[in-house]
Amino acid sequence: MNDLKVNIHEMKNRLHRFVVIVAKKNDQLIMVRHRNRETYEIPGGHVEENETLLEAAKRELYEETGALEFDIWPVGDYSVNDSFGRLFGATVSKLGSLPESEIAEVTILNESMNWTYDAIQPILLTYSDRYSNIRMLEKDDAKAFKQLLISLDNDTKNMLFEPGERTITDAALRERIEPGSFVIDDNGLKGFVSLSTGKYNRIKHSGHIVIGILSSHDHMKYGTLLFNKLFLYAESIGLHRLELTVMVNNEAAVALYKKMGFEIEGVKKHSMLVDDQYVDEYYMAKLLGAL
Repeated sequence: MNDLKVNIHEMKNRLHRFVVIVAKKNDQLIMVRHRNRETYEIPGGHVEENETLLEAAKRELYEETGALEFDIWPVGDYSVNDSFGRLFGATVSKLGSLPESEIAEVTILNESMNWTYDAIQPILLTYSDRYSNIRMLEKDDAKAFKQLLISLDNDTKNMLFEPGERTITDAALRERIEPGSFVIDDNGLKGFVSLSTGKYNRIKHSGHIVIGILSSHDHMKYGTLLFNKLFLYAESIGLHRLELTVMVNNEAAVALYKKMGFEIEGVKKHSMLVDDQYVDEYYMAKLLGAL
């Protein structure tokens, strides 16, 4: 089991064999035990023929926990080596009797438990918990958001502003905050993705993206999770095209954007001046489709 490679991805049409549902009740993780095992696992199972992924997740959550009332949402596609599934999160408000199934026990996670899939599911739990740290940026976040932007200016040379250049007031920034931007709220704001949409009829289907994550959190798959959150929102408001620019020497960002389905459409020559050196930028775009 130690050679298993678990990762989180963009949500898209592909062969999904499984769904896994990180379900919590009163902020406690629900765990289940198969009748033929002494170990515990997060609810989940195979996707049945002609079943949507959401239908599969709802069915498995009910069959394995007896959940009657819950909110459920997609987190991302996950892979275990070359096999794919979709990860969901859920908040359960009401549990009923456990239906007839292979599950013998429904309980809450405790430290003494042994996991059935100990090389896989704790990682999926981490992804789901981090996704839960992502929320919409609100006007009341203006002061904290400004500090995040200033921290990013000092943390990386891949943003537009140099240290000390950002002079916008909290009040002015507050007025600019509109629905469509999301932040990582992990004991303070640690990253963001913003979406600005076209104002005129011929470009109303398009949105421009800016993303920034502090170095303390940029290795934690937050980029993928931010994009997954943003893509769902963009589709919900009818966007079809998403655009961004990135310095060509920012290899990590280019790799992330390609992983999330963006394609290079052109090069913006000598677009930025960084440390007295001209730097090209890629134009990149993604066309949205059904998840």
